[in-house]
Amino acid sequence: MNMKARQTLKEVQAELAALRGGTAEDFVDPKDSVAEREHYWDQFCDLSARIEAGYTSSEHPGSIAPLIYAGTMTHLIRWRIDDIKRLKSTPEGHL
Repeated sequence: MNMKARQTLKEVQAELAALRGGTAEDFVDPKDSVAEREHYWDQFCDLSARIEAGYTSSEHPGSIAPLIYAGTMTHLIRWRIDDIKRLKSTPEGHL
C-alpha cells in the first residue's frame, strides 16, 4: 500500500509540475510573486501532510505514517491541480 501511495503521489506531482511550470525544487528560491505563491503552497502541503501523518509529534509516528503522508499530499495536490485548471480556463487564462 505504501508503494502504491508513493507512486500515485509521484504521478500527481508530475502533473502539477507540468501545469505550473516547475517542481517544488524549482520554487525554493522564488523570483516573482507567482513562484513565491507556489513555494508557499509546497510548504503548506508538506507541513499539512507531516502533521496529518504524525511526523511533527514527539512520539514515533508509526508504520502507517508514510501512507497517511502520501495520501494527504495526493489529496492536496489534486485540489491544486483542479484549481490551476479552473484558473487557466478563465478569460484571463493565468494563475
